[in-house]
Amino acid sequence: MLKVLLVDDEPGAIKTFKYLLDWNEYGFQVAGEAANGHEALSMLDHHHYDVMFTDIRMPGISGLDLISAVRSRSDIPIIAVSGFDEFAYVKQCLKYGVKDYLLKPVNEEDVIRLLSNIAEELQFRDKLERRMQLGISALKDQTFNFWVQGRLQDEQVVEHLRMLNIELGEHDSYCCMLVEMDFHEHADAQMVDQDIETTRFAVRNIIEEILDCHGVLFEISRERYGILMYRDPVLLDSKRCVRIATEIQECVLRFAKISITIGIGPVVLAIMEVESSFYSAQLALDRKFLLGTPSIICGTVAPADLNTREIMNIRNTKRQFEDMIRQGELPQIVSLLDYQMEYFISQSTPKSVVQVMILDLFSSIYRLERERARTLDEALRLPPDEYARIFRASTIQELFQYAKEKCLDIIKRIEQSEEPPSSNAIEQVKRIAKTNYASNISLKNIAEQIFMNPVYLGHLFKTMEGVSFNDYLLKIRLEEAKQQLMYSDKKIYQIANDVGYRHLDWFYRKFKEYTGVSATEFRSAHGKPK
Repeated sequence: MLKVLLVDDEPGAIKTFKYLLDWNEYGFQVAGEAANGHEALSMLDHHHYDVMFTDIRMPGISGLDLISAVRSRSDIPIIAVSGFDEFAYVKQCLKYGVKDYLLKPVNEEDVIRLLSNIAEELQFRDKLERRMQLGISALKDQTFNFWVQGRLQDEQVVEHLRMLNIELGEHDSYCCMLVEMDFHEHADAQMVDQDIETTRFAVRNIIEEILDCHGVLFEISRERYGILMYRDPVLLDSKRCVRIATEIQECVLRFAKISITIGIGPVVLAIMEVESSFYSAQLALDRKFLLGTPSIICGTVAPADLNTREIMNIRNTKRQFEDMIRQGELPQIVSLLDYQMEYFISQSTPKSVVQVMILDLFSSIYRLERERARTLDEALRLPPDEYARIFRASTIQELFQYAKEKCLDIIKRIEQSEEPPSSNAIEQVKRIAKTNYASNISLKNIAEQIFMNPVYLGHLFKTMEGVSFNDYLLKIRLEEAKQQLMYSDKKIYQIANDVGYRHLDWFYRKFKEYTGVSATEFRSAHGKPK
């Protein structure tokens, strides 16, 4: 219910106004009554109200003075009520942004109309504020993701943080952590999406409260949050980071009822070194398979001989490997492993570094399989003893041969775990695309409509149709555009909007790529005679 404050020095007037209508029926309740301006200001200072009705002529603080005082501190909707139809009053009220000026005796219909307008306005304002908050949250997540991945220069980091009202100290130290929520441990409880989202929200709130103003939490994926701690070097060291991680882990388990694993990178002294701390946290977190969950794993357990060049080599190989896994390119995966083995041999790479890379590749397979799984129950679980074989291999050839065999075995198991292609699901996707191509549709929101995992659905669509969903949607839109160009008199910008393009330049570009000619040239060649 929206709360109403009534202000009038005549008790009878307040009583009449209070019982003029059934406020609850229109989503309001009279939550406060003030006999003068002083009392009204005090009530506004100590309580929340959504709208205020006030008389104009009152002893002490007049209605106009009250409106002026309220407006200096709040944008609450105000309705002036008076028995005097004087233009000077109306003019002053308009100056202060009063919603309306009602004459006594007040008409019930006028009040109902005002309440309806105010309710709509407040709902719109609330939605706008929530969208702004979501936008700021998304910008923060993007900024920190880009920063820790090394995609921002130092000056860009400072500029982006300034937009988010985050100020770094000139001599701050930094430490990255990665938090992974162990949803798969709760698979037997059949956590539904709503339960997972509620838990994620609770975990985020708990961590942000613990971090206070000395760290930032940002989303990386559905199961992972990143943390960047920044403080004076005297106050931020590895022991303090472990203490904070321990507090986070204990509080999340106690209050959100879910176990988490945390990987901690080393403390670094410069903005440009944050990427290295984050990557070390990734390496640490990826080793949770050997340590079990829940765990707190420090990046300092990484081999001391893992230098920056080797870290970058492992990272690049890992990215290529993940891309190949997603595309199901088995021969290319074998070739990549052969190439990497030869590279390690040529560089006389220490055994510990080779083991780190193979372990990271195994971790990638595990995570990518869980992304593809449609339910948590389908997620592949790799027992720790299989990873222990990595450390028992006596030669690099033995290690890489085992890696190839395991990669091929796991990929086959992933493919076999997928249900046979469902023509019904694909027909649903095609029907929705053909019906709603003019709107802002995507495979993700279609997948939500038919209750399927979007990654799996995209893979299934391409397998059955031979093209990606985006290419399929593009064809529908542009074929419809061709029909309208040939058989209608609509302007090109109208046609672009009709087929789902909100930006005309993008429509022009895609149309020419698709047909080989511009929309204007196509109409000239194929359009109906004028």
